[in-house]
Amino acid sequence: MCCVLGYAGHDLSKEKFTELLMRTASRGPDDQRVAETEFGLLGFGRLAIMGLTPEGMQPFFRGNDCVVCNGELYGFRPVKKELEADGYTFESDSDGSGRNLPCIKLATVWL
Repeated sequence: MCCVLGYAGHDLSKEKFTELLMRTASRGPDDQRVAETEFGLLGFGRLAIMGLTPEGMQPFFRGNDCVVCNGELYGFRPVKKELEADGYTFESDSDGSGRNLPCIKLATVWL
């Protein structure tokens, strides 16, 4: 399972946050990334199962929006086709990537 780590605030340095994320490297051994946002920091440790290309790496961005998501959306391909018909674009074969952050809509569909 991947690792998602977040911090809301500006008192923690990116270096310290990255150090904390690296303590969970066994949960996401394939890659780690930290994103700075206006509200704080988002970290992701990747266990690559779907979307094995670099484009499947999180956090995902659209303009100033940034999102991380964890879990597997089985059966997402039919929904992905519907989203593509609605104009969403995907950057990888991951179940949550894309310029329009369709993982938000995909997650809503599955809730």
